[in-house]
Amino acid sequence: MDIPLGYNTTHTGTSNSYHTLFLKHQKRKVIALIIYVDDVIITGNDKHEISQLQYYLATKFEMKNLGELKYFLGIEVARSQKGIFLSQRKYNPVQHDCTKHVEVDRHCIKQKLEAKVIQFPFVMSEDQLADILTKAISSKLFHNSRDRLGTSDIYAPTRGVVLA
Repeated sequence: MDIPLGYNTTHTGTSNSYHTLFLKHQKRKVIALIIYVDDVIITGNDKHEISQLQYYLATKFEMKNLGELKYFLGIEVARSQKGIFLSQRKYNPVQHDCTKHVEVDRHCIKQKLEAKVIQFPFVMSEDQLADILTKAISSKLFHNSRDRLGTSDIYAPTRGVVLA
């Protein structure tokens, strides 16, 4: 699949080989396209651009919009006024088919791969941000990946005083 116009995999970190994360920056607008196997997440601060990207992808693949993301690969997505937070607090082994956000027809993907319309280049494990969600990884790699994703622990103790 060709990357939609304006999207790239370049990241300001140490590597530009994040082939599961595609970003589009325009002025103060940011759109992220995240792909993991047959799951697709589209997020950002420009609803019009999100709609255009969904339309573009629907012309290339059979897709189903499952609405606002609540769980992804066993990760709970919590929203608050401070932002969006990821948590495994309620983690139980979850059937992968139950965690889909956008369902992509597997047969369509297989056909596109066989026709070489899309290709999946090799990405070293330390550069694969999805590993934080799917594999047991070292503490150092976990914290490095978590920092690159810009996530926070919303259950971590906070500093402050208790007033009685």
